[in-house]
Amino acid sequence: MQLSSLIDKNRFNPEAVYTFCQNNLDKLDENFGEFLDQWATNIFSNLHPQKAQFTAAVVLIFGNLINEFPFGSLKNNLEISIKAYQAALIVYQPKIFPVYWAMTQMNMGNIYAERIEEKKTDNIEKAINCFQEALKIYTLDAFPYEYAMVQHNMSNAYIERIKADKAENIKTAIDCCKKALKVRTFDAFPREWANTHIQLVNAYLQTTNLEIIEQKKKENIEIAISYCENSLIIYNIETFPKEWAKVQNNLGNVYLQPTFRTSVCSIVRLRLKVGSGRLEIVHGSKQFRGRRT
Repeated sequence: MQLSSLIDKNRFNPEAVYTFCQNNLDKLDENFGEFLDQWATNIFSNLHPQKAQFTAAVVLIFGNLINEFPFGSLKNNLEISIKAYQAALIVYQPKIFPVYWAMTQMNMGNIYAERIEEKKTDNIEKAINCFQEALKIYTLDAFPYEYAMVQHNMSNAYIERIKADKAENIKTAIDCCKKALKVRTFDAFPREWANTHIQLVNAYLQTTNLEIIEQKKKENIEIAISYCENSLIIYNIETFPKEWAKVQNNLGNVYLQPTFRTSVCSIVRLRLKVGSGRLEIVHGSKQFRGRRT
């Protein structure tokens, strides 16, 4: 397989692989994943274990690369990536190659969470299952960084989850984020710390629509605001303008919540300054102003 040899020779030069793939886009269709599956099944059954391990590494690299491939059909690329990971798992059994097995499960979980093919409901369940499998190896004590990464990614899957009770899913998502923050501290991993705080904002915004925690809406909004403010410590406009804008957008969504807008309590006060033509939102001791249109 020409592609296999190319990947092996260019493990640290993905552009060479991408150029080859771009020149063969017509082959990266909906049938390529099945071809890859059949090829891997046949070749792994006939290879010496050491050679099989080597080939599985190449297949795993290809799965990572095709996931990031900016050309062709995104749907097809994701399907091919899944097939590549599944093929690698033929060799990467948990008792023999636990670390590679966990890494592949984590990567595959990320793909299932983004998958376009088939029902989103089922894809999210598969993503969660992959993350849970990865955590059997990626424990807090043995692999803290990877553990936190899986917990963070799994929190997003629970936010998106359709099956089961929505409130419980959101609570689980929040719990996953808090577990991730045991490792993703401000001092050790500032960007990851900020990203997980953004994820917590997304989770707490979901709680405003859940009747089961209706009585905690104001509290949840306050928490969401604090997480936005925390992430802005890292994501300032000068250094991370895109991330800063994303956080500002989330903060705007928080302040658009009905409970926040209509509360008669002293938490929030909306005052229109007619003379200046500006809308002033007073939250505690902080003021947020926007041009009236």
